[in-house]
Amino acid sequence: MNEKDILKGRAIWDALSVHRDPKKPITATAISKAIFPVAGYVRSRKVRDIIRDMTINGSCPLPVVGSGKGFYVSQDPELVQEYADNLYHLSIEIFNRRKGVLETACRCGVLSDGPEEQMEMVLL
Repeated sequence: MNEKDILKGRAIWDALSVHRDPKKPITATAISKAIFPVAGYVRSRKVRDIIRDMTINGSCPLPVVGSGKGFYVSQDPELVQEYADNLYHLSIEIFNRRKGVLETACRCGVLSDGPEEQMEMVLL
């Protein structure tokens, strides 16, 4: 991560960290506007990418929860566990959809390798 991305990540965290109410999340667009004076223009997609990366690499001091309405920080164990469970179930659905696409592609001749040869992901 370069120095600019670190600055953007800090600015995003500063904007995000005050949003702790699940009923009042902050959108990536609102974060983009809030950080403009500090970090310059950052596209909403890039804001979401940075939040994802910060969550994955553990650089967020508190858990970040995403919803269809935006992001918020939570210290509620039940809320965090429910969100983590939803992510797990979503990953299974995505994996199964991928498997179905590969099987169909092999069956109709779009791909020559079977889905077993295409497997790259292992779910824990």
